[in-house]
Amino acid sequence: MQWVSSAYLLALGVGLCLTPWLTSRFGSRRVYAVSLALFTLTSAGCALAGSLSVLIAARTLQGLVAAPMVPVAMTALLGTSEVRRDVSAAAGVVLFAAPAFGPVVGGVVLDLLGWPATFWINVPVGVAGLWGCRALGSVLGSDRVGRPFDVRGLALLAPGLVAVLWSSHEAPAAGWASAGVIIPLACGSLALGCFVVHAARHTDPLVRVRLLGTRAGLAGTIVCSLASVVAYATVFFIPVYLQRVQHHSAVVAGLALLPAGVVTGLGSVAGESAVRRWGLRPVAVAGLLALGAVSALFVGFSATTALGWSCLVLGARSLAVGLVTTPVLTVISASVPAGDADDVNAAFNLALRVSGAVGIASLTSVFLAAPDPVAGLHALSLVMSVISVVAAAIACLLPLDRPASASLPVRPAAGRSRA
Repeated sequence: MQWVSSAYLLALGVGLCLTPWLTSRFGSRRVYAVSLALFTLTSAGCALAGSLSVLIAARTLQGLVAAPMVPVAMTALLGTSEVRRDVSAAAGVVLFAAPAFGPVVGGVVLDLLGWPATFWINVPVGVAGLWGCRALGSVLGSDRVGRPFDVRGLALLAPGLVAVLWSSHEAPAAGWASAGVIIPLACGSLALGCFVVHAARHTDPLVRVRLLGTRAGLAGTIVCSLASVVAYATVFFIPVYLQRVQHHSAVVAGLALLPAGVVTGLGSVAGESAVRRWGLRPVAVAGLLALGAVSALFVGFSATTALGWSCLVLGARSLAVGLVTTPVLTVISASVPAGDADDVNAAFNLALRVSGAVGIASLTSVFLAAPDPVAGLHALSLVMSVISVVAAAIACLLPLDRPASASLPVRPAAGRSRA
């Protein structure tokens, strides 16, 4: 049953490797629409699976075809150096509330209708999305610039990514020192390192990771990776605390995460406004320090902590995350040409996927090493605070101000011209 989840995540990583070449060859709008259509079909295939092996095979296909949607959607939302867009409040709330709504909706659907319904629910959503794809032409276009397929890059990147993701998935249970973890982790890390070297020398690599090699791109990617590990740790561990320690139901535990998801979306919009006023670097550093300070409050949690206080702490953390992630993503996207947007977004998502897998697995090991869930949450609190402070130090390398929006032309002053 573990493979039902693992197969999807591993295939999603492989699909991300192929996304830049696909969008270059067939166009971003077409790739997004086909990816969504195939995701809808494979969701129905999962629901109709008559055996576990068929379900795992369908999940593998589902992850593979779903991968292009994430980086292409980022391009549509954030824009490029030629056309910059601010993330709307609605988009910010939807993007960050979805991971919080998912467990609640999934739990209710599972209890009422059974596991096939968790896949059937994707079908009407996918059909509605396909109808909405007609509007993507204005933000993505359909230009195609074919480039050769990098076979050597795929041979390095895909197996390396799968090995790192798989070993991270196994590490909390098997132990980081076990042969089944350390060997694939070392081999996967070596393959990923070789791909980075290959991509730096190749004219048209599978993924142009060198686009993140600038000071702003590298610092921004590291900052977002660390912040996402700290942010999404609560999605894994707070439900365990609420159910096993405070004996709340799964639905209540899921509902406790909902306000945090909405607040993160609102915080992302507030972060955009704050950056325009005070600049990127001070806002990002302040947001990360606030994230570390609020994460430290988990040390005071116990079996009798009020649910309202838990929600308040989770909301404050989410507000801090929102102040950091979207403004930093905006800087990364605004620093690359339009033709490279899907490349940089795919590279960014690959970096987040690897760091997230290793980071969450490491935090899980810390949690499981504690004698009980409360002690585990206290230990995680300190670790998350340290990670936030490290991220704040790295955020000092970010540019002071974000690049001006290219979609807003500078008007010359009356009577004289300005550069």
